[in-house]
Amino acid sequence: MWSTIHPMRTLFFSLFMAFPSAVHAQVVISELMWAGTDVSTADEWIEIVNISESTIGLAGWSITKRGSDGSQVPMILFEEDVELVPNQHYLISNYPEEASALTRQPDLVTSAVSLTNTKLLLQILDADGEVIDTVDDGIGEPFAGGKDPFSMMQRIDLHASGEEKGNWKSVELFPIPSSQSSQSSQSSQSSQSSQSSHPVIISEILTRPKDADDYEWIEIANLGNTDIDIQKWEIKVGSRSYEIEPRNEDGYTLKPDEHTVFFRYQTGLNIPSDDGHIFLYKDEILIDDLPYSTTGEQVSFGREGDGSRALYCLPSPREKNTKRTLEPFISEQSGRSTDYTKVTLNLKADAKEGSLQSAECYWDFKDGTSSESCNPPSHSWDNIGVYPVELTVRTLCGDEIIKTKEVVVLQKKKLSSASLTSQVFSSSSSSPSSLSSSSSASVVSSVLSSSTSSLITKIIEQKMYTISQSSISSNLSTYSLPTRYNNVSLDTQSSSLFIIPEQYLALNTLSHQQLKQKEPASSDGFPWVLLFTQSAVFIGFAGWKMIA
Repeated sequence: MWSTIHPMRTLFFSLFMAFPSAVHAQVVISELMWAGTDVSTADEWIEIVNISESTIGLAGWSITKRGSDGSQVPMILFEEDVELVPNQHYLISNYPEEASALTRQPDLVTSAVSLTNTKLLLQILDADGEVIDTVDDGIGEPFAGGKDPFSMMQRIDLHASGEEKGNWKSVELFPIPSSQSSQSSQSSQSSQSSQSSHPVIISEILTRPKDADDYEWIEIANLGNTDIDIQKWEIKVGSRSYEIEPRNEDGYTLKPDEHTVFFRYQTGLNIPSDDGHIFLYKDEILIDDLPYSTTGEQVSFGREGDGSRALYCLPSPREKNTKRTLEPFISEQSGRSTDYTKVTLNLKADAKEGSLQSAECYWDFKDGTSSESCNPPSHSWDNIGVYPVELTVRTLCGDEIIKTKEVVVLQKKKLSSASLTSQVFSSSSSSPSSLSSSSSASVVSSVLSSSTSSLITKIIEQKMYTISQSSISSNLSTYSLPTRYNNVSLDTQSSSLFIIPEQYLALNTLSHQQLKQKEPASSDGFPWVLLFTQSAVFIGFAGWKMIA
């Protein structure tokens, strides 16, 4: 047997030694600049490095980022046959060196570099789609780096996990040399715009409106101290452009700090929902540009006061961009939150302003069950008690909001035979002692002598209601019940849930007799007189009709 296995082990060992790169090949992200620099908020870059001992070809590899729906979407595709020798670093930037805070020329310059300031999650995938490296966790702010001061997110141990926050540190950027600043003025139009000091900027965009696509918009703001006429300026998205038309006889003048909005139904410009780039020109000179990343429904993308880019879950068209937190609430679509024996509710996470379509929801029903849908199916609580249901909402903007709603399941209240008898007598105008006739004694005796088991099976479910004195004095026995039960049939064979006890009917009949005995004698014949009069009128009318 050993002679059979030994050659196979030798073969596997030989293959292992012949292809060490397939076992040990590893490329990781070593550095990120996601917040931009003092040159431009779009001055972002990614650095990768080959930490293996073999040369690795990147043909067919990609770098992905977290999309608005939580899935990974491609950002960088290595279409050419790029090869990295051991320990080689490869820099991918949005801008070339002369228009960036970088101190060396990037290996790849592409506007596809667009990193979000919240929920950062990057992955390197090989040509087979296998995940080679993962950076950050896609929750809240990135592990390191920032904009106050501008600093990079740098990996501490290249061989340790990129999903561990403790394996990243912030590294502050050095001031840009003046020589580099002078070189910047000679860069391309796209590069010039990123460091332009022009007061008119593209301040905010909405790519996925809650309503129709025609309500996509681009906001342009004048951050200067003087009026600026933007008539005939050009907004460009992809291969299409729109020339700004005058809005009055003075052209299209923006006052200082004024923000104006251009909707899609005005411009005809289709703003891609995924990553994109918007440009603003004046006489073919690029004034400003705004590269943006994927957003969610009713989530805008724009610039903050310090120039950094951010997502806004509550957009502010025609106003200065302000971070506001979404205010979700728990909505009851059907059911009641308080009921007897069992509560069934169809709950939903909703918002008066904005949208939760891109948010993450988590329900804790406090009965051992939960849901991760913002609109979960109907839920039932079957046990008596109070349940402080909790909803946690995590927005695409990095906010976490917690809302609660109390669900109460009550126990039904049933009356015993003694309490039912007591309640009937206490509701009457006469006390038990005042019913002195022989018939009253026999009825009371029959009530008290009835079998307890028989009475319980016929008892009325009261549900927090009581029988009033005025209801007992009615001429119809069903009216002696609470208003809620007026549709109860007197037929004991009826399918109704509520059955009137025979003893209760007897007591009710007795009470009518007692009340009738107390009425004045002068009124005893009145109903018969009224009936006779009505009959005579009817007969006379019928006879007249026959003669006619």
